[in-house]
Amino acid sequence: TGLRERIVRQQIACMAQMEQEAAEEAEEDAGVDPDETEEEREKRFWEQQSSYTPKSRIETQEHLRKSRADKDGGKEKKTAEMAPRRFEMDGRMLNMNDGRYDFSLDDTSDPNQLLLDLALPRFLDLSLIDCDIQPGYVRVTTKEKVFQLVLPEEVQADASSAMRSKVTGHLVLTMPKVKQVPVLSKKSASSRRREPSDAGRAETKRRTERLEVDDSKRVDIANIVCHGGSGDTVKSERTTSTGGRSGGGKGALVQEIDSLVTDQSTADGGGMTHDGNGDDEVEDGSDFEDDPDVPPLM
Repeated sequence: TGLRERIVRQQIACMAQMEQEAAEEAEEDAGVDPDETEEEREKRFWEQQSSYTPKSRIETQEHLRKSRADKDGGKEKKTAEMAPRRFEMDGRMLNMNDGRYDFSLDDTSDPNQLLLDLALPRFLDLSLIDCDIQPGYVRVTTKEKVFQLVLPEEVQADASSAMRSKVTGHLVLTMPKVKQVPVLSKKSASSRRREPSDAGRAETKRRTERLEVDDSKRVDIANIVCHGGSGDTVKSERTTSTGGRSGGGKGALVQEIDSLVTDQSTADGGGMTHDGNGDDEVEDGSDFEDDPDVPPLM
């Protein structure tokens, strides 16, 4: 009971103090000069003594809020009047770039889709990005900054996709076009070029047949270089051997080589000759001189 009585007494004292403060404020308001300017009124408010009670603190905050509203009222009204328009009067979309972001629209690398690369800040959080793709335009909103671009062709909004790079922060939008153009793949084109037609095969075969040469018209390799020592000319047997190639074949070529080796051996003065069958024969040793310094062959 003693605690309860003390609390009641404190409440009564507080109520009396509040009534006294209200009466003093009423007297001050009654004695205020009506011609007082706003600056003088503001100065008087901040110079007067405060009791630092919950009520006085609430009044101070309300006074600050009212003062800021009076000062920013004109700016807010001006900002509302200068809000940018996103549409024309006839309903056409307008291009906008409030954030002044760099962007590129690629419609040449793939004729069936549009690629939009928007250079957003690298550390911009993904939750602050709102992307809206429509058939005729695309809109990206970041921190109340709108990027809006009118597309040159109508795209498939439901089949479009958006990806963002973790390294650069760029936002890449892939938008397939409504009007698809058939494109011939490189693999099929190269395979068609590699497969010749029947007429081409016949022409190639005919050209191949024309390149065949008769054996009788071949060049005789034995007559390319002339052999002989001390001014001697090639013997008449070479001409005879060359003239006997009318039959052609491997036997004629062997005879020509044998004739060439015989001519070379005769010109060098050696003691070895070759007959027509390719067997070696030793001539008589009339010009042989025995050297006693040479040991006998075992």
